[in-house]
Amino acid sequence: MWGAKMQQTADSTGNAVGKALSVSEVTAIEYNRWMVEEEHKKLAEERKDQHNVERSLRKELRDKYVGLGAEHYREDKEAMKSVSGGLEYHRKQNHDKGSIVKAEVAELTKKMHDQQTSWQQHGSSLAQEFGSDQKRKVKASLTATTARKREKAQAERALLGDLEKSRTERRNQAVDNRRELRELIQGQTSDAVTQEAKNLFFEQRKVIGDDTRSAMKKWKEERSKQQEKKTSKALEARAAAKAAQQAAKESIETVRAQRSQSAKEMRERKAFVEGSGAKGKAETKHNNKVVHDMMKSQMFVNPILAEDMKAKAGKRYAELTRSAPATGSAE
Repeated sequence: MWGAKMQQTADSTGNAVGKALSVSEVTAIEYNRWMVEEEHKKLAEERKDQHNVERSLRKELRDKYVGLGAEHYREDKEAMKSVSGGLEYHRKQNHDKGSIVKAEVAELTKKMHDQQTSWQQHGSSLAQEFGSDQKRKVKASLTATTARKREKAQAERALLGDLEKSRTERRNQAVDNRRELRELIQGQTSDAVTQEAKNLFFEQRKVIGDDTRSAMKKWKEERSKQQEKKTSKALEARAAAKAAQQAAKESIETVRAQRSQSAKEMRERKAFVEGSGAKGKAETKHNNKVVHDMMKSQMFVNPILAEDMKAKAGKRYAELTRSAPATGSAE
């Protein structure tokens, strides 16, 4: 009866007597632990990629805001520079015109003073040269000269009047120019223009803000979806890990029970063999092999799974070696 039970156990493992058992040196517990670690690494890499995408989006938005601010600053600076340049141009033009008129008046006044001094000196020299005998002639000459001087003075006064009139016209023109420039500046900086610029700036900022809020909303929705997906994957991985742990635990308990049962049967069989002679020894050897193969097949995974695990672990190690910075000096 006991021999029949051992034969049935050997048939259930799928291995006949004399066939080699196809197992690897990797235990089922190690293989399950490796599967859980691989799932965790995969989740970590996905989260790292998501962080990189989020970082790129934040940098793009920040660069966009900085560029818009710099552009608005340049526009305001150019506008102020244009207004200041126009004011400085009109001020310099009026100053140049005034300097020219002042120079002309000063030159004409100097000529009149020099001519008057020359006439006085000439009259004195004539009086000394001709004496009292020539006073009448000198007086007549002086009278004629005075008349000429009067006429010339009148002509010069008329010329001065024209110059003064021209200077007055230029001054009035300068006043008009300053008034027009002031009105132009006031028009460009009036409350209505300022408010219109503020409204335009507000609308631009509002459009940018709406676009930014829309982009951030889409990004948050997408991130929420990705987070839900990752949470779901994490829960599935956790459930798979727990299931693998439970399976490993049950496998260990099964192996222990089988070992206990096998030991019990072996003890019974040993007692039976001791009384059966050489035939019992051969059967004992066979049964020992069956029990050994059965326990080994339950404790270790098959070679295909073990080779797959080793290949993936080797590939990951090679990737880490390539990405890590080189240390030490080459021989």
